[in-house]
Amino acid sequence: MQPFALYHLASTLFSSWLLPPGLQIVLLMSSLLLGKRHPRLARTLASLTLFSLYWLATPYFARPLIQHVESRFSPIPTQPYTAVVCLTGGNNYHAPEFGSIGPSGASALRCLYGMMLAQERHLPLIISGAGTLEPPEALTTQVYLNRLHPSQKVLLEADSRNTREAPLALLQRYPDLRGAIILVSDALHMRRASGWFRYAGFVVAEAPTRYVSFEPLSVRSFMPDALMLDQSRDALREWSGQMLLPHGF
Repeated sequence: MQPFALYHLASTLFSSWLLPPGLQIVLLMSSLLLGKRHPRLARTLASLTLFSLYWLATPYFARPLIQHVESRFSPIPTQPYTAVVCLTGGNNYHAPEFGSIGPSGASALRCLYGMMLAQERHLPLIISGAGTLEPPEALTTQVYLNRLHPSQKVLLEADSRNTREAPLALLQRYPDLRGAIILVSDALHMRRASGWFRYAGFVVAEAPTRYVSFEPLSVRSFMPDALMLDQSRDALREWSGQMLLPHGF
């Protein structure tokens, strides 16, 4: 098996079983299996399952975790840039409104923001990311942007399979891109993304978007929410991904 295939398999297993809700399923199944022989341990695991599920799915308790991982918004420094680089965030494989396949919500909003920045600063817009399935995510998003704004020139990097590969694939396709870029991605994803781009030699101005939205404190803040659980899961995945960055990035 090729190195990337092994890495992708390990990443998939980690995301599925060591992050919510897979982790809670593992804990609950373990408590059931240990129920007769180790009742105290089984009760502890069952309690941990319920406690962690409630904590991560409740806006009031999940907010500190999510906001700790999100990149803070700050004005983009005034200096010359070579391009706006927008990282893709997946395809929607059931999108009849786009013909059959369209950009995911993450890809669409990231690239709308990237297009706005490119137009304001008169810079080329590069969409970066292939993903692991066909068609490449960058191509899907380019089609979407071309329909929305036909006059906007959109360049592609449709070879990188993950965030770590993106800066190297960009340099291979666009050798003159070295220097300062404006990088667009989710606020949750930005620290890890900018770290890999800096490691590859880029000067990065972070342009995070898609911040997790929290309502003012109310009774609903203490109610479990499936969407909040999903966002907590994304925050934990990004936090664990940051651990793989080389020291200092």
